[in-house]
Parts: sequence; structure tokens; C-alpha cells
Amino acid sequence: FGVPGGGSTPPVSGGGSLFDSDTSLSAGFMLKAEARYGDFGLLLDGAWARLSTDASGREVLFASASADTDLGFATAALTWRLPIDDPLLVRGFVGARIFFADIQLHFEPGVLPEADPSGDDTWADPVLGAVVRYSFTDAFYASVLGDVGGFDVSSRITWQVYGCLLSTSPSPR
Repeated sequence: FGVPGGGSTPPVSGGGSLFDSDTSLSAGFMLKAEARYGDFGLLLDGAWARLSTDASGREVLFASASADTDLGFATAALTWRLPIDDPLLVRGFVGARIFFADIQLHFEPGVLPEADPSGDDTWADPVLGAVVRYSFTDAFYASVLGDVGGFDVSSRITWQVYGCLLSTSPSPR
């Protein structure tokens, strides 16, 4: 597989591949939302991406192949604010994350007949985490979210960490 504009595709171990392929991101989105009331809240987080792969064969087994792969997750968690004063804000959370993967393959006939295998899977895991926010000024802050999950429920272990620097417009007075 290769990345557009990334040069030549590295060979598969053994010195070559039955297919020359290109994979591209066809569509995707990310969402993070929070609703809070007092010290408690609800955190929603999710992402979805569709990858499309087209491969031209060397007409050994199949003339060509294509794959559409959907990957994503959605998280819902209850949050609570820890009793720490400004400029630091820490909110812990506990919830669940659902993962899904779906792949649709299509092989054009070559030596072998046309084939359209597909498969999908969905699984859920508990997650524990925290959001840490530090306000440098009223309009500029840094935020980091991190969590760990799985705990051998469906996955052995899962984790994510992401951060951002944000600037907001001051409220009109």
C-alpha cells in the first residue's frame, strides 16, 4: 500500500506483490462534545473514516481488486470535576467505547472467478480517563484528554491521548 505523493510502494516481503495498489481516505469525521451541569457532565467522542483501495493485478489470480473499509469508534462517558482551583481544571470520567470495522472486497475475475467477500465486527470496552485543562489567560488554554480501557472485556488494552491549544474570543461585556 502507498500514500498518495509518497513515492514508490515498498515491496512486500519476498520481493513483490501480486497487486499494485493505492489507498485513499474517501471520507471521515471526528466529534467531541461535552455537556456539564455543576460538577458533573456527559462526554461524547467519536470518529469514522472510510478508506478506499484500488489495486491492479498482474493477472495472476485476479485481474484487479478493490476494498472499501469503514473504521470508527464512539465513546460516551460520565464526567465529574475534581476539587482543584483555577487555573487548573481536572475532570475524571468513566464510560464505554464502541469500536466497529467493516470491509467490503471485490475481486475481478482472472484465473479465479469473481469474488465479493466481506466482513464486519463491533465490540465495546469500558474506559477510564481524565481531561486536564490549564488556562493561561481568560482566552487561551491548553487541554489534554487521556484514557485507558479494554481490561480484557473485549480488547486486552486500549488507550488514547490527545491535546490542543485553544484561543477563544472574550465575551462581549
